[in-house]
Amino acid sequence: ILYLAGPVHLNVQFRENLAPDQGPIRNDNRIGSVTKFHTLRFTDVPGFARWSQSGSRWQRAFYPGKNVNHSIIEVAELILQSRRGIIVAGNLRLSNNDANEADSLTSIISHFATVAGMPILAGVQSGALRRERPVIPFAEHLLKHPSISKGLRPDFILQLGSPLISTEISKMITNAVMHNVQTSHVLVQRLYPYERADPEFTVTHRVSSNIGDFLKSLTSYIESLGQQATMKCSELTPLLHLGRELQKEMPSIIEETSRAVNSQTVEKTPNDSILTEPEIMSAISDVLSELSSEKLRGGSLFLSNSMPVRDGEFFLYPRQVTENDQTAHMQTSLSGFPLSVNVNRGASGIDGIISTAIGCGDTFTPTTLVCGDVSALHDLNGLYGLTSDLPSLSNAQSKLHSRVPLTTIIVNNGGGAIFSFLPIAKHGQDVGFEEFWGTPTKSISFRKGADAFGLPYRYASSFESFREAYRSSLLSGRPEIIEARVIDRSKNVDIHQRITSTAIQFVTKLVSETSSDECDLSLNTRINLPIKRYTNENISKGSNRSKTLLLIHGWMGDKSEWDLVGAELVKNLPHEWDIISIDLPGHGEAPYILSPIQQMMRTALSLNSFHENADFCSSGKFSIDAMAKAVCNSLQNDYGIKSLDAIAGYSLGGRIALAMNRLCLTNTDMNAPQQDNDNKLITKQTRLILLGANPGKLPFDDHTVKTESDNQRVRKDRLLAQSLLSSLYKTYLIPIGSDLSYLSKFVAKWYGNNLWGDLQERYPHKFKNMINRRIMSLSERRHEIASVLYECSPPLNPIDDWKKVTPAKTLYIAGSLDKKYSFIGRLWEKSGGVNKYVEINDAGHALLVEQPREISSALVGFLKDARIANTLGTSKEISDEDANVVNDVKTDDKEKLDPAPR
Repeated sequence: ILYLAGPVHLNVQFRENLAPDQGPIRNDNRIGSVTKFHTLRFTDVPGFARWSQSGSRWQRAFYPGKNVNHSIIEVAELILQSRRGIIVAGNLRLSNNDANEADSLTSIISHFATVAGMPILAGVQSGALRRERPVIPFAEHLLKHPSISKGLRPDFILQLGSPLISTEISKMITNAVMHNVQTSHVLVQRLYPYERADPEFTVTHRVSSNIGDFLKSLTSYIESLGQQATMKCSELTPLLHLGRELQKEMPSIIEETSRAVNSQTVEKTPNDSILTEPEIMSAISDVLSELSSEKLRGGSLFLSNSMPVRDGEFFLYPRQVTENDQTAHMQTSLSGFPLSVNVNRGASGIDGIISTAIGCGDTFTPTTLVCGDVSALHDLNGLYGLTSDLPSLSNAQSKLHSRVPLTTIIVNNGGGAIFSFLPIAKHGQDVGFEEFWGTPTKSISFRKGADAFGLPYRYASSFESFREAYRSSLLSGRPEIIEARVIDRSKNVDIHQRITSTAIQFVTKLVSETSSDECDLSLNTRINLPIKRYTNENISKGSNRSKTLLLIHGWMGDKSEWDLVGAELVKNLPHEWDIISIDLPGHGEAPYILSPIQQMMRTALSLNSFHENADFCSSGKFSIDAMAKAVCNSLQNDYGIKSLDAIAGYSLGGRIALAMNRLCLTNTDMNAPQQDNDNKLITKQTRLILLGANPGKLPFDDHTVKTESDNQRVRKDRLLAQSLLSSLYKTYLIPIGSDLSYLSKFVAKWYGNNLWGDLQERYPHKFKNMINRRIMSLSERRHEIASVLYECSPPLNPIDDWKKVTPAKTLYIAGSLDKKYSFIGRLWEKSGGVNKYVEINDAGHALLVEQPREISSALVGFLKDARIANTLGTSKEISDEDANVVNDVKTDDKEKLDPAPR
């Protein structure tokens, strides 16, 4: 009975199209919807296919006091199983416009979105939620873009509160459930048994619960599952980038469009208005974003039906105030932005608007009502509620301050502007449009109406004058009326259409399918990789310097990793040596192979086919061979280097060096065909120096069958790569400080492994500097660094590159504290597979950081050794005894010995 209390409103709904249009019913694509009943008409609603094919219930329902707690686990499982989840916020229904409740619920929703890794589509009724970082600004305009509306394809939708105002969001939900029977649509709100909360029959799970309480429990449960659950992130989070870019551009789009439409007026008078309706919402956003929380604490906004609530949905977002970097922009939490937004949806649109707004704003904090001229006219006597005739709440208060501080903005467009957007408007006077729909109000004086009730009145007809009037009214702390005189209703339609068109054009540039700064190594595209020369003089392209030494860094590193070693080499090698280091693809200053924003945007819009059926960070562009070819091509074509006399590769760089050696010696097409050994970049005379590098499957390994440890290694590397990429998606949801904290923990954990020999304890200063460099690399290029890890896990790469080395020309170096690679070095030397093995005392795997002088000394000694100048040598078989030793090492805590792509 409680839910039935109050007035009863009977609504007789006419089906569209309104006369005199004929043909199919607008916005109704159901079977048989033209004129008469069809037996299949109600079987093509979104939920029917899922229900009929699955055999499960039409809807899973959870009620308070019964099974609502069970919903926590079920909804959490749906979130963790999804890849393209999104949150939709409708009417959150705050009680009594309580500021503390609004702040609390907003924080709860925002924190949940961050933990669950999902962006938010926040309707205007969600109020203060629109100021939070996980909210996609100007979502209504984004969803009008064809590529976005088609490619969004969410597989999980969590709706908080109903109803929704946005037709675009409702359409997105309907299409998602209609076209994918696996899509889940979960609705969470208090139980309103007589309310039609699911008009399109899309809800698959209905949770009748307090939104805040439910989300707190759900957040706690997900956090209890550990980092793998909390680092999961929706592929739709890059939409936040689109929204933020549009957010920066929208004020100028509104301003320039308004100016363009105004310039088309042939005859102007000084009294003509140049203010447009979108500019009103833009000015309100400016002022609310500007004023401090102390002045607007607990403030609320009431949007009338018709145009104000729709313009609020389109344009009412806080101004963006802080930029962090190219991939994410931080919105400062704007406490002054309205904590609650109230509307009168469902009731007769223009009745009692002013009176309702006074009731909603019955506090001593600023409240704003935005209504049209027709709505104001229908409830003009409601202004009496703002007069000083009402008694004070206490003797200490003056009559002025006992009144509700309501700023009433009357948008005077000379009638009912909303109807000009309907198809019937084109019929004009043939249907009596102005009389019955336009309902002109030109004879009404709102100034006299304000005088009649003794209320302060302001008039504005331009953007600047309105913004100043509104700002002054809020700061006055008293009830005031602002008449905002806007341009003609017919031009209002044109303005809205142009803004939408301009916004779509702007977004199109951001979601273009190709990017000029991307290359594709998998297609043998040549890429200019930056190099660094350690010789004192500049050497021009094509120089015939007699000898060249190439230095290649490891995973997460860059060409500067060799700086300390390079400086020593310049001092100690003969002048004939040209010493260079190079940035590997995906590292340092190398051109982007995968532009982060473009790639994630293509994934979000379902433009990357491999994301639909394969692991999302596999691109085929970062295999060992692809990177080896890129290095060879760049050296030859960009720097005119005809041959390499020596290559030193650290860790991953050593594997690249081995692949370069194999590709050149086997005449593999390098996109620069070589005819004979004299013209090859690498020959059997090229000396190889491998520092802690994985040579592949040595003879004592069974390389015909993948071992279980290989499979485990691949799974581990791929999970780690996916975690890194997920953290990149997460940057759209969290502040930059939180992201840096995650990267710090990731890198510290990585280098805390036994492979590095307690580097932090032995060299704390060097360790700190290395950690900072790695954090910087990951913050700039983690998408490509993750892809390298994903594709270069050792079991996925060539297993017999060691066979192609010239033993007499090969030096292997490892640290004494690096158990795995020191064993490999000793055994490889014993078998005759390398000329020499050098073990660096008191060093782990970070050889270039720990002992640069010793590394330089080993390289200089090997390169100066004249005894191996013209020898090739042969490999010996490895004995069973040697093989057993290595096998013992391999089984001695695999996780500690082999944690990374080497």
